[in-house]
Amino acid sequence: MAAKKKVKKVSKKLDGAFGEPSWEEYVDRYTDEELMDLDGEEKTKINLKITQAFNYYNYHYSPKDSKQPLIEWMKKQKVVDKDAISAIKNASDWQIGITVGSVARMLLKGAPPMGNLVHSLKKRINEIVTTVPTEWGTEDKPKEKPKAAQIISIQDRMVEKANNFAGEYIEGAVDDMIANGFKTDFSLATLLQVHGVSGKAANLIARMYDSDVEDLTKVLAGVDKEDEYEAQLLEGYGHYTKPQLKKLLQFYTSVIADAEHHGNLQKATRKVRKKKAPSKEKLITKIKYKLQDEKLKLVSVDPKDILGANELWVYNTKNRKLGKYVASNIDPKGMARDGSGLSIKGTTIIGFDEKLSIQKTLRKPEDSLKEFKSAGKVALRKFMDELTTTDTKLNGRVNSDTILLKVI
Repeated sequence: MAAKKKVKKVSKKLDGAFGEPSWEEYVDRYTDEELMDLDGEEKTKINLKITQAFNYYNYHYSPKDSKQPLIEWMKKQKVVDKDAISAIKNASDWQIGITVGSVARMLLKGAPPMGNLVHSLKKRINEIVTTVPTEWGTEDKPKEKPKAAQIISIQDRMVEKANNFAGEYIEGAVDDMIANGFKTDFSLATLLQVHGVSGKAANLIARMYDSDVEDLTKVLAGVDKEDEYEAQLLEGYGHYTKPQLKKLLQFYTSVIADAEHHGNLQKATRKVRKKKAPSKEKLITKIKYKLQDEKLKLVSVDPKDILGANELWVYNTKNRKLGKYVASNIDPKGMARDGSGLSIKGTTIIGFDEKLSIQKTLRKPEDSLKEFKSAGKVALRKFMDELTTTDTKLNGRVNSDTILLKVI
């Protein structure tokens, strides 16, 4: 079977999704010569147990747990290489890895010393020995750096959850299927719904198994034994029959399809995030207006009061025009309904009725503005009509000559 995805290691107190295979029946059962001459059925049975053991150890152990069983296995060999053992002791956990620890555990518990297992183990030991010194001088030994607090990003958390989900449910289902003669009723779609897996996490799960589908497709089509990678594929999957490989391919293809469908479904039904309305302070930051006019004794109102108002009266001190903006969507009860009243965009008044919003020139500004100040709401309704000058439409623009007279 292909190498499993790395998942977060869990407590050894948990049983996990699969049990540790027993090797009691194989203890001292075969000589090296007999192992080489094993028939296909018995060899397949042993390889299946090896695969199950790798799954179990990958699930329950991490690289930091590999050093002890590896050293124990090395001490039990006919020729004990003390320098190699010293190098293993000095090696970091990441240099040893989890695979050699898993192989050492199997062999210590009675697994048949299959040629590929022992060969890979000795090869890895030699690699470690060539990169790690057998003894550290007091001045040469690197000092341990204090570990900084690890900050886990949202993306990393999502990847971790996806890995945990795949390790617990999908990998366990693969082992159950193999143990049950390649029969399974596994439904990933149901599990994704029951556990509320997000669409993005589902897509991550789908991508985890792309390589399995690709590898199985290559093996079924026929591999090139001269190619190192394809030769390894043949070695990993060689103990399965063609019908079994097809069922494995069908399983992984179904996993990808279910995960992608769940991801697309979550995306389609996801609630659109409502855009947060900008604050009043942000809306008025760019507007330009005249704060006051000493000659006419005019003072502008706070521009924040324009937002949501039904009317805005303005006066341009340069061209003597009095203007009245009327909202296109009136809010008569002042309930601040969305989309009602006037608003501001940059330096422009928006949300006004272009037909009702007009301006007129004041012939005698001092007298007209004095009358304007004293007028109530009822009087203001007729104020613009009583001016005899010609009206023109307002365009929404205000500038440093504009006094914000009144809002209603």
